[in-house]
Amino acid sequence: MSDNSDIEWLRGPDGRRGSTWNFVIGCTKRSPGCGMPRWEGDKRGGCYAIIQATIRAGNPNPKVATAFAGLTHRTEHGRDWTGQVNILRDRLDKPLKWREPRRVFVNSLSDLWDDQVPEDVIAHAFAVMAMTPQHTYLILTKTPGRMRAMLRSDDFWKAVGEAGRGIALAKVRGKYRSASAMQLTSDSSADGYWMPVRPLPNVQIGVSVEDQKWADLRIPILLDTPHIAVRWISAEPLLGRIVLRSEWLDPWKNPATLDWVVAGGESGPQARPMHPDWARGLRDQCVAAGVPFFFKQWGAWTPSGMVGVGNQGPRFAYIGDPVDEHGHRIVMENVGKHQAGAVLDDETWTEYPDA
Repeated sequence: MSDNSDIEWLRGPDGRRGSTWNFVIGCTKRSPGCGMPRWEGDKRGGCYAIIQATIRAGNPNPKVATAFAGLTHRTEHGRDWTGQVNILRDRLDKPLKWREPRRVFVNSLSDLWDDQVPEDVIAHAFAVMAMTPQHTYLILTKTPGRMRAMLRSDDFWKAVGEAGRGIALAKVRGKYRSASAMQLTSDSSADGYWMPVRPLPNVQIGVSVEDQKWADLRIPILLDTPHIAVRWISAEPLLGRIVLRSEWLDPWKNPATLDWVVAGGESGPQARPMHPDWARGLRDQCVAAGVPFFFKQWGAWTPSGMVGVGNQGPRFAYIGDPVDEHGHRIVMENVGKHQAGAVLDDETWTEYPDA
């Protein structure tokens, strides 16, 4: 958990760094963006969370090591998740102690809607978000089906309200002075339960999509999920061209549309290159539809400015369709994330949705 995250889209428009809030650690690889070798025979790519979990499991601080214990193991394809997920309930109330407003990435090392995350934990997390309207929370998931089922359920929102009431009572007793009940309402019926405002205006929920297949699978579920103030996608790592369907962008065709698009290439030692036209395509579609676009990074690979013929190598990669009659393709060069930067066609794209 970091109070000063390096994640680019967590920075506010004023440039201030955001925070991560990791009360769940551990995940499951679900699609090629996770670097799964059994997808289409691709043995490249990797998950930064697996690397972080492996390193921190050996931390000399017992508290840190325990939080990451048992999450990864070695396989014939390299490190992978074991299937275990660690729930750190002592971290659930952390944002209640943050007074300064900030952007917060919820569970950067897991998926909030992983099957192993108990519903009461998710409800308590939403209560914390409801009680801290000064912060903006960003959530990404690759399991939108469970998300949709949960956010459709009145029982879930009642559980959020009851957890929020517990936090409000703790505030009355002198705890959590930064908490605010302004986003909770009490029910006047005989049941007397509390409910949060729906949607919570400070919670932005998105899905991870790496190519057209996974965009077609996940985005419609996101748009079909109720009670979301800001819907967004993270196309990182971007592994193929994505055409954003008109019904995902046009409010005349669908009352729920995408409010924000983030895109970027893959970083790390086994990174796969991103064709420049994939990023340009998303940018151009967003500009045409008036949707804020954020280009996070090229990743490890950047356009070399050359065309050529060849295969993937440690320094150069030849990707995309031929650009001439000689079969030349775009040449990408592996220079590392920091040198590659985040300039797309001589511009930086750091647009944000309306809060």
